[in-house]
Amino acid sequence: VTAAGNVCLDYAMIFGHWGSPELGLEGAAYASTIADGIGMLFLITALSLSKKRKEHQLYTQLRYNYASFKRLLKIGTPIMLQGLVALITWTIFFIWIEQMGRYELTVSQNIRSIYFLAFVPIWGFAGTAKTYVSQYVGNKSFKDVKIVQRKIQFLTVLFLLVIFHGSVLYPEALIKIINPHPAYLKGSAEILRYVSGSILVYGISNVYFQTINGSGNTRYTFYIEAISVGIYLLLAFVLIKVFKLDIYWIWTVEYAYFITAGLLSLGYLTFFNWQKKTI
Repeated sequence: VTAAGNVCLDYAMIFGHWGSPELGLEGAAYASTIADGIGMLFLITALSLSKKRKEHQLYTQLRYNYASFKRLLKIGTPIMLQGLVALITWTIFFIWIEQMGRYELTVSQNIRSIYFLAFVPIWGFAGTAKTYVSQYVGNKSFKDVKIVQRKIQFLTVLFLLVIFHGSVLYPEALIKIINPHPAYLKGSAEILRYVSGSILVYGISNVYFQTINGSGNTRYTFYIEAISVGIYLLLAFVLIKVFKLDIYWIWTVEYAYFITAGLLSLGYLTFFNWQKKTI
């Protein structure tokens, strides 16, 4: 609903169709904001009409509860900070790349655009992992957590091979969709093929990370995120500012981040008693 609304509103508000003034780039911003509002209204409507709303007696006790509010903040704040840290990290990384030159920035923007194609199955199954883990931990069915981890890792890799195999087999064709300019095509394709392995690492390791999130131990996922992005930025600074390497090798930072986050997540699940978390 949100995506369809965004496309229709973009067409209307950017180019001035269906009675809308022609707003250009400003129209795209309005369209995105309105589309998000439409998506929110759809969710509220769907929830209000759902049988589950009556079953769980939602909306029946809408009052402030300090204890519940405190628990929500305790669980939710680390997740919010994770997103903030990740956003800041990417911003700093691309600022440094922009300082290298126009070619390096354009090539990197091409890679980032294609990246989001791979994130479709990874983020989709990440949400599934959190849902299942939360259910199994709540039922004390800890042995089922490992089973669902393996299944979600298998499905993530399978869908990555289906959706993102072009990054290895025909990277230039993917880059042409984003930026067909011949000056950036070869360099972008080489980097895309190089970093495709890091996406597979992320697809597997992210399941462990989301297991910790799903168990309610969000404070530790924030620690893992902070350590991982710290190593990411340190390596990026060394490669860009100290050794001034080619943009191809600078994208090695993706391997560093995904491997670090995966190892730390797996280590936490192996050596710490995460099952006893109570919410």
